Amino acid sequence: MKPKTSLELIEEAERKTFKGLHDRMDSDAALAGLARHKLTNASGEEVPGGISVTMPDPGIFLKVVASWIMEAKWQTVVEGKLTGKQQNMIEGFLNDLEEDVDERLSKTEYGNLLPFLASHICGRGWIAARRVWLWDDKREMTYLDVVPIDMRYCSYERSKGCYDWVGVRSLRSKASILKEYEITIRGGDTEVEVVDWWNDEREEIWIDKKLVPSTPQRPMPNTHRIGYPPFVIVPAPEGFMFLDRGYMTKRGESIFFLGRDTFEEYNRIVSIDQSLALLSLAPPYQKVTSPNEPKSPYPNEPGSTYDLPDAAKYELIPQPDINMAGRQAFAVISAAIQRVGVNNIDLGNISQPTSSIWITEQTEIRSKLIGPRLRAIADFKKLSARMDIDQYQKGNFNALVGKQGKKTHYSATDLGDPDTYDILYQGMSRSKKQEIANMALFNASAGLSLKTRLKDILLHDDPDGEMVRIDAERAEEADPALFFFRKAYSLAVEAQNLTGLEADKTNLESMMLVRKGEELLRGASEPTQIPKPKANSNMLLPLLGEKGMKGNSQQEGVGE
Repeated sequence: MKPKTSLELIEEAERKTFKGLHDRMDSDAALAGLARHKLTNASGEEVPGGISVTMPDPGIFLKVVASWIMEAKWQTVVEGKLTGKQQNMIEGFLNDLEEDVDERLSKTEYGNLLPFLASHICGRGWIAARRVWLWDDKREMTYLDVVPIDMRYCSYERSKGCYDWVGVRSLRSKASILKEYEITIRGGDTEVEVVDWWNDEREEIWIDKKLVPSTPQRPMPNTHRIGYPPFVIVPAPEGFMFLDRGYMTKRGESIFFLGRDTFEEYNRIVSIDQSLALLSLAPPYQKVTSPNEPKSPYPNEPGSTYDLPDAAKYELIPQPDINMAGRQAFAVISAAIQRVGVNNIDLGNISQPTSSIWITEQTEIRSKLIGPRLRAIADFKKLSARMDIDQYQKGNFNALVGKQGKKTHYSATDLGDPDTYDILYQGMSRSKKQEIANMALFNASAGLSLKTRLKDILLHDDPDGEMVRIDAERAEEADPALFFFRKAYSLAVEAQNLTGLEADKTNLESMMLVRKGEELLRGASEPTQIPKPKANSNMLLPLLGEKGMKGNSQQEGVGE
């Protein structure tokens, strides 16, 4: 039997394995994109004369949750048998690499990587990217080329924990195809489908269902020495993960998976209400007429009178009273939308005072919604970091990595032995409402240890470091000379990065502070008390509700 081409492998996988998943993604995209709802009857036929209303809730839901994820604060941690210098070097490489990738992507149609990931982990339920280290056109500099992948147009085959092959469909303009591949496409649409297929040995590109031929400038298929398809593919750990037949359809569920039908019913009930409201302006009438009598005008036009033959009259056709049923259905469906989507506090629609405990409860509900998606992005970052380091060391690269003006040189040996350390990413969702509520709870928990309050209430990502800074501030309060010496040292370090008059001015300020500190040590001058600002919790009290915490308006600061 003739072996299947890579394009045939992709088509077979799309037909047998990924069709249900791709269909689900299409229906979710219609929800998120607010595709026009059509009011239909039980048979699926559009209701004549009905008004179809498309509510914006699915789009708002996606936008809000994706915004939460984009605002999350990320921390990179490398753990293992490493010295502090090695750990800082690897963490610095990974952080600089992210900035480098974002700067390159910002010049393309994708923009930064995180907004793309946030949108897709919510709307598609899957995130993916191709990551390959390449040389620039002059072969003077190596860089990481990252191409975000829309999983609606991606398929793969995997076994034993690795990918046998990965195929991606995309649309390219005829002009870009001519420029990159020197292939002229005539007729048809302005955009042409391009298929990129990778296995562990080579890359193949199909344009308009034809394999791109080999040229001296671009040998095809493009053989590589990576050893695997350079793709990172991660589904959201969402859904019920049952392994029934067709389980791929339920893998990596989007944020709509609990409310797909509910959103549709929401559109339906609002459409019915609007149709009934219009019917009240022009209700149906009936009148007995003879066969030869001309058609009567509509009897309910404003400011009109009608002359009717004797014994003839218009009669209003009775309509069933469905107001109660409509109101009850609307209330039930609206409540369901709130449970599966964002609530009023997330949209800023709450005007009455709310307690910090209530806000915390809402935040916990919110974390259940975005937690699995933050976990998926964390897994994506970890797998990407492992792949990036592996390729960097296989290529024995020595490159400048980072954003423009802040690049650092890293060699392959700087990254150590990846088998001896672990890479962790932690994403923490940030909510200003919750931060304010945490401040109120922090002030109310003054009896607990400072480290516990910093770690468990303020959720500080470095409580030990914060305590060191607090202790330093307390030491400066106890002996003001320390303040002047420390400030003088900081200015002296800053002056080393300056030139000309700016450097001279900064050095002069540093020396003046040293002199002031020396005078304090000799007792030649009186200590200058530097007032420490006190936290005012008046703005926080409304969050506690009318029966919330009571106390002095001047609350002690964090360092007290």
